[in-house]
Formats: sequence, C-alpha cells, structure tokens
Amino acid sequence: MTTAVSNHEPFKPGDRVEMVFITPSGPARIVVTIRDEIMHGFYQVEDQSGQQLLMHAASDNPTRITSVEDTHQMPVVVPKAPIPEPVAKDPVEFGMSSPDLAVEVANVINALSDRVLGPGKEQYEHTDANGVTYQNFETMDLPTLVLYAREEIQDIIVYVVMLDIRLRRVQAAFKAKLPPTES
Repeated sequence: MTTAVSNHEPFKPGDRVEMVFITPSGPARIVVTIRDEIMHGFYQVEDQSGQQLLMHAASDNPTRITSVEDTHQMPVVVPKAPIPEPVAKDPVEFGMSSPDLAVEVANVINALSDRVLGPGKEQYEHTDANGVTYQNFETMDLPTLVLYAREEIQDIIVYVVMLDIRLRRVQAAFKAKLPPTES
C-alpha cells in the first residue's frame, strides 16, 4: 500500500480511501481500495466485500471522498468548502436542497457505474493477446462508432417521445379529476 496521497497527487492502486456511498437508507462512509484509474479523476475501487465501484477524485466531486487512511499518518483530502452530509430523503417530497439534489445526481452516477461495470463490462470489455484490457469503442473504426452513437441518440429520442406521451396522459387525467380553475 502506498503512503503518499494528497489533493495534488493522483491516487495509486492499493491506496485506501474513505468515501461517502449513497445507499437506500442514506449516506454511509465506506473504506475502499483503489484498483485502477479509469480516466483522469475517475477510479475503479473495491469495497471490503469485493464489490467494484466507481469513484471520483476529490477535486471533481468533493462530496464523495472525505479522508484517506493508511497504516502511516496520511493527509486528509479536504473539499474546498465544507459540504454537509445530506439526510436521505424521498425525492418525491417537496423541498429539495442543493445537497439533496447532489445525492440524487450521485445515485444516477452510481447506477451508470453499475451498468458500465455490469452489462457494459460483459458486452464491451475485451482483452488483447498481450493481456491489455480495452473497450470496444477504442478499436472501433470511426464510421461504426458514429453509426452506433447515432443509433443510441435515436433510441433516446424514442424514449423521450414515449415519456412525453405518458406525461400527456397523466396531465389529461389530472385535468379530468381536478375542479376547473377560475380565470
């Protein structure tokens, strides 16, 4: 395990980091081990049970990392401004603070990370003859990459239209149930 981690140095494989992880019952502090830097500021980490997660560097998302620990005295990764830990709250309820919204954003990012490390890993991650792991898009020719990207955008548009249809139906149902408003 390495011993030098600060705001100015990237984390290295083997560093142990305490991070805030959003669970259904609220934020929890967990200790993870850095496995690999995926790209600048994003790290693949593993918790004590072996579950793989995605973590952001402190400079990118200071609510995610609170401190660094090691058997030696380690500097603490401190966000630029103190950010209170939000209380887990049902997003359907009215009254959302910025930290509440940040929790919801983190939940979506965690869900995206789960997709990359789950089905995405199974479908798009490969290993070459030299043992180097890579993603499909890294070796895909540009015309194919553009085609796949366009297909994904088209799928998103179709889902937005389907959602719009459902929202119009909900809106019509509300109008039918609510008393008329006075002008």
